[in-house]
Amino acid sequence: MKILAINSSPRTAKKSKTTLMLDHLVKGMKMAGAEVDVVSLKEKKIKACIGCERCQILAICTHKDDMTNELLPKWLASDLVLYASPIYFRFFNSLMKKFIDRTYPAFKLFFQKDDEIFMQARYNLPSIAVLAVSSLPQEAEFEALSMYINHMFGKDLVVAEIYRHSAFLFKPPYGKKITDILNATIQAGKELVESRKVFPDTITQITQQIDNKANIIECIRMMHEISKQKTLSKNLSLTKILPEKKWEMLLTHISLIASEATGIISNQRYETTQDFNFDQGFVDMGMDYSQCLKFHESLEKSLNCQFPFTILFKYPTVKQLSIYLAKEVFKDVDGFEKIQGLIPHKNNSSITIEKDVEQLSEMEAEDTLLNELEHLDSVSFP
Repeated sequence: MKILAINSSPRTAKKSKTTLMLDHLVKGMKMAGAEVDVVSLKEKKIKACIGCERCQILAICTHKDDMTNELLPKWLASDLVLYASPIYFRFFNSLMKKFIDRTYPAFKLFFQKDDEIFMQARYNLPSIAVLAVSSLPQEAEFEALSMYINHMFGKDLVVAEIYRHSAFLFKPPYGKKITDILNATIQAGKELVESRKVFPDTITQITQQIDNKANIIECIRMMHEISKQKTLSKNLSLTKILPEKKWEMLLTHISLIASEATGIISNQRYETTQDFNFDQGFVDMGMDYSQCLKFHESLEKSLNCQFPFTILFKYPTVKQLSIYLAKEVFKDVDGFEKIQGLIPHKNNSSITIEKDVEQLSEMEAEDTLLNELEHLDSVSFP
């Protein structure tokens, strides 16, 4: 059995949850004796369909690229084509949609007497299977895609639909439930080859809820880490920041680096000085000697400056260290006075991430997670 597996994930194999699921599915297919050709669309040159309709006359696309020269012939020569894609806006991502659009030369318009127009295949088409992965926890993310797939190819060609939600929880080391899901995905690959379908029990295993509260909390920690890295990745050039904001940002930035060094992840958004206790000592935060070294190295790198390691012991709080950096490293006397005038205020309006997970109800865990998803304005999940 010849299978063409189309992977439209734009991420690297290490980060892509779509690729993770696809690898296990392909493993099962190969165990069942199939010949599987995996194609990563991000490595191919495929132009978008321009709707010129030339292919309806000549049965070949006007574009001379990897789709025309390589992929469409492979698509037509396959017994089964597997579409593996992350869900973006409740649908295939743009790479996969572009690929499907470019299979148009394999079809032709068919006019009936009552003026209805249908798509008629020019060739024997391969069977179709779908693997779609979403970071969001609800299964409703796949409804539009399922409707499209069955309308586009028909129930006779579509032999399997595999949809996995909550993919952000797939973070090593994998727990028992995630391991069970991946093993069930291998089994699904075997069944596709041997039976041309995936049995309901296997689908149930793949789509099972991951309701372990510790996993959910760990996921929130991960998203905070992403949010922090987005903040830290911005070039913190204090000379380019408005004077009334730069020292406030310096305080926040040092607090971020300190939290990263100690492994303390707060549920605050780290957007204003009100989100930190700047008078808390580094030792009080739980920072040991090795973490102090990491803290010092990260600060020098992110601020593009150098200062003695022992300064951390002489100025042992975020506020004191900020004052030192403003006065001695960045040579800004005004910064010294402005930092002195910043009054920290704690916002305790929301539940802390450090709360014992056993004290969280399922509803609290879900609400906390959804709240975090709303605040993350750009997260590259599956």
